[in-house]
Amino acid sequence: MKRCYVIPTDRNVEKIADFIGKPFSDIEKEAGIVGSIVELCSFEKMSALAASMEGSQKLMNIEFQNDSFFRKGVVGDWMNYNITPEMAGSLDKLVSENFDGSGFTFM
Repeated sequence: MKRCYVIPTDRNVEKIADFIGKPFSDIEKEAGIVGSIVELCSFEKMSALAASMEGSQKLMNIEFQNDSFFRKGVVGDWMNYNITPEMAGSLDKLVSENFDGSGFTFM
């Protein structure tokens, strides 16, 4: 699969706040609010929540355990999940077709 360029998380949090019309004030930024949000939304914190580990969700008559929604996201780890090169190519094509013109850059 292709790689994509990632903007630092704190900057993305600021961009989301701007987008929804609730930009952070200078006082909030200086107080470390953005960093606190980034920490609270980290993989470690989110995956440790009881709601993330307990229960299940049903989608199209298939039940998924909530703990199956979190993976560490290690580069190249997709190869450990029985994804064939053909499947990876299909995913690359699907992403390319649906995100073309969106401003996302994939390498």
